[in-house]
Amino acid sequence: MKKVIIIIVAALFLFSCSKDEEGNIIWPAMSAVIDGVEWNSATRVSVLEEGKFIITGTSLNGESLSITVLGSAEGVYQLNLSSAKVAAVYKESINVTTEDTYVSVTGEVELTDVDTSRKKISGTFSFVVLRKLTETINITDGEFTNLTYTVTGQ
Repeated sequence: MKKVIIIIVAALFLFSCSKDEEGNIIWPAMSAVIDGVEWNSATRVSVLEEGKFIITGTSLNGESLSITVLGSAEGVYQLNLSSAKVAAVYKESINVTTEDTYVSVTGEVELTDVDTSRKKISGTFSFVVLRKLTETINITDGEFTNLTYTVTGQ
């Protein structure tokens, strides 16, 4: 039975990847540098809901980053004093309380590839997130590649 489960998981993983023009496999990934420390997601969930993308990654040690992009086309989406087209929430653990959650105060996401036929997205991101009005963390060098998304609420 274990062999069957391993084969099914491997097949699902292989079907979630794709190939570039040279035939190289492009694996789904989400990564960033969070407060100077490299972060990589072990799991990723991406949803297109009513014209907005919600992208969530969780690392092996339970850190999670959720990004909402108010749009579904390739381009740059910013969060600043004059625009709120994107937002992020960072949790150091899946067990943290609401008051221990970091929320974005500035940031940017660039959707570099939105493939509606294969339902795959790629892009880059950076944010400054704030907790308890005084504690800030910089999220830099963010990237998500070849993430499969599902469409809901349509």
